[in-house]
Amino acid sequence: MNFIYYGTIFVLLSFSINLGGSQIELFPDAIGYFLILKGVQSLYPFQPNFKKLEPFLYFLLGFNALVFLNKLFMFIPDNGILFSVFGSISLVLFYFVFYRLFKDFNELKSQLKYPDEVDKLNRSWLRYMISGFVFFGITILEVLYFVTSFGYTTLQTLMSYALYYTSSLESIVSELLIANQTVLYSIVIYILVALVLVIVILVYMFKVVYSLYKINTDFKNKI
Repeated sequence: MNFIYYGTIFVLLSFSINLGGSQIELFPDAIGYFLILKGVQSLYPFQPNFKKLEPFLYFLLGFNALVFLNKLFMFIPDNGILFSVFGSISLVLFYFVFYRLFKDFNELKSQLKYPDEVDKLNRSWLRYMISGFVFFGITILEVLYFVTSFGYTTLQTLMSYALYYTSSLESIVSELLIANQTVLYSIVIYILVALVLVIVILVYMFKVVYSLYKINTDFKNKI
């Protein structure tokens, strides 16, 4: 259980330093997934279902190790599309693996003095996931709205000036700001909502870590 606890901290907490122009993780996800893999393997006698997570953990371990090493040594040619595809798969598996991992903790309740902590862990993780999905969703919607609305009104304004009269740059900029007021308001609203969601995500992330800490301590004391 110790491995799962510390591995989860490595995966959830992300701190980076700038090294040679690249952002290098202080808590590499690859180490986190390696620890989680060792942790679930050590708990097979208590929860055989953990074996089903092995293939996904190996994928996450391998992909994140490759990304980390590539940031250090830059040995893979730049291929944004390929990394985006595997990165998207990795993100989906991140949520899936932790969801299944914490769900399977239900079989460990008999080994715990405070089994209700498992339910708290699952509730916190579910809310963490939902908050993350909502944040991702509104970000995509805001980007699409900005690109379509700003692009259309900007083109319309510039065409209007080009066809009917010539004006100063200041007038054009002023007209663009007026024409895109709704877009600007949407950006302000998005920033405020995103800030609230980030705070919510952080709160539930620390709730997950805290519940996992209590379960880990409880499990060690019982075994």
